[in-house]
Amino acid sequence: RRLQYAVHQPLSVGSSWPNASNTGLRVSTTRSMAGPSLVTIADLSSNGFIVGSGTRIDPYLIDRVLFTDEIVLGDGSVSDLTGKWIKFTNCRFYGNPGNPTPGTSRCLLANPSAANFIIEDSTIGPNARLEPTGGTDPAIGGCDKGVMSYVPFEIRRCDIFGNNVQIGMELDSDVTVYTIIQDNYCHDTWSSVGDHTDIINGNFHASRVKILHNYLDGYRTGNSYVTNGIGWYDDPAGATGVWQDLTIDYNYFD
Repeated sequence: RRLQYAVHQPLSVGSSWPNASNTGLRVSTTRSMAGPSLVTIADLSSNGFIVGSGTRIDPYLIDRVLFTDEIVLGDGSVSDLTGKWIKFTNCRFYGNPGNPTPGTSRCLLANPSAANFIIEDSTIGPNARLEPTGGTDPAIGGCDKGVMSYVPFEIRRCDIFGNNVQIGMELDSDVTVYTIIQDNYCHDTWSSVGDHTDIINGNFHASRVKILHNYLDGYRTGNSYVTNGIGWYDDPAGATGVWQDLTIDYNYFD
């Protein structure tokens, strides 16, 4: 385990769990924009984001940006970004929240055939205060998903709150790249009437996922708790083998 965490540059295991003081945005953003749609390399270039070569070890870099609306990766069709990597660092994602919760609201949505992505040291949640009884300010509301992805991704050292599901995914069962969710502080889940709430959610085909050393606080709107800390669903009903290779290790569940 020590070797595994060292490889992924984690928080110091044994020092503290992920919390408000050691995750999330730690520097001021230098640029503000509404949520762009990044489908092609040309989209990255037109938004001034071409730094890096698009590989896992040298991804296209998006640093210190405040996104005031949902950011969308891909449009479901294959493009020159499919299979490439984009990395967000030191960013703030507001999403498009509401009350009642808009059914398609997200802070970040990665469609099928989008670029794979990494989010590190960033804050993901509505621009709203946290309520003592859980969740975010009802006047602002929340999003259905903080991050929703149909492609492999990695999220590390992020502060994530104010969504029905903080991190959701649907990944093809034949995917060969691991999704890694590590060292994140997930808390203050948002819910309005009828909302289903999981902190981390994998629907059918959510394969090859590692959930490592996260603090998963299930307190939600209305002084209540989420349905599931981690919910994994083998859909459709009666299907077998539609997801595989799931590791959940060394997480704190509240």
